[in-house]
Amino acid sequence: MRNADMNALTIEARKDSHDTGCRTRFWSIQRDGKEIASLAKSDEAFSKYRVLAGSIYRSGFTNRAAALSFASTL
Repeated sequence: MRNADMNALTIEARKDSHDTGCRTRFWSIQRDGKEIASLAKSDEAFSKYRVLAGSIYRSGFTNRAAALSFASTL
């Protein structure tokens, strides 16, 4: 395995919750296949991501560079 693969980060939509009567999206951040963080849109870290990456968060973290930049701030 290449060294670059050893620190692979992925960010994906994990699930939606309707417990409070409104939809809340949760995100899973994984490094090397292990979850290192879980965020909801209301979390402070997610708000920080929105500031760093602008409107990219609305497209489901499809911009890898922005996602990696965000994950490195955690």
